[in-house]
Amino acid sequence: QGMDELIASLHEYGYHIYLLSNASIRQAEYADRLPGARFFEGRITSAEVNLLKPDQRIYELIKEKYDLKAAECLFIDDSAANVCAAQRAGMEGIVFHDDLDHFRKQLKEKGIRFE
Repeated sequence: QGMDELIASLHEYGYHIYLLSNASIRQAEYADRLPGARFFEGRITSAEVNLLKPDQRIYELIKEKYDLKAAECLFIDDSAANVCAAQRAGMEGIVFHDDLDHFRKQLKEKGIRFE
């Protein structure tokens, strides 16, 4: 099961999925091609809002824009600094580095159901 299938499973279990990216305008054009992109209920890119993770304001912005409760959010990123910033904003966090098996284990440890 690859990332696309994992995101599809999370969606099927009722999780809401959003993208918060430090993408440039050019990179943002490719966001629809990311694994699981068809399940994104919303997205914010730094190019659109002139903010970069780990700036606390970008986490506040996504919570406000999509009416999210921080305590119900799990933020996943490949940067520990970005995950720490999300945690300071009240979210849970996971640092992810391409090891899907380890990532699945981390999700299970947080009580996230996907299979």
